[in-house]
Amino acid sequence: MKKVMILLTVALLIFLTSCGERQTYSYTDGVYNGVGEGNSGPVPVTVTVEGGKIVKIEVGPNQESHETGTTAIRIIPQRIIDEQTPFVDVVSDATETSTALINATAQALGVENTEK
Repeated sequence: MKKVMILLTVALLIFLTSCGERQTYSYTDGVYNGVGEGNSGPVPVTVTVEGGKIVKIEVGPNQESHETGTTAIRIIPQRIIDEQTPFVDVVSDATETSTALINATAQALGVENTEK
């Protein structure tokens, strides 16, 4: 019985650690543009890739709210750079702006979300 519990525990740990893995992408160096649809209209981004890594995301002029929209604009680009994938978790209370930034970055990089 003890061996069965140990095996089940190990199997559960393996399962749980594999669930959190994100797909990795290979990026070509360059500067790319994309646009996502936000809560109040288009949200343009310019994405810079150097050494195969996302190193900079600039958000262009947009009409997103100064309360929740700016929170997503401050957090999401850095989250994308840190995780090296556009498909990051959205900011609470700023879902539409977060999604616009995610979609714009994915469009700029020419990648699709296969983690759905």
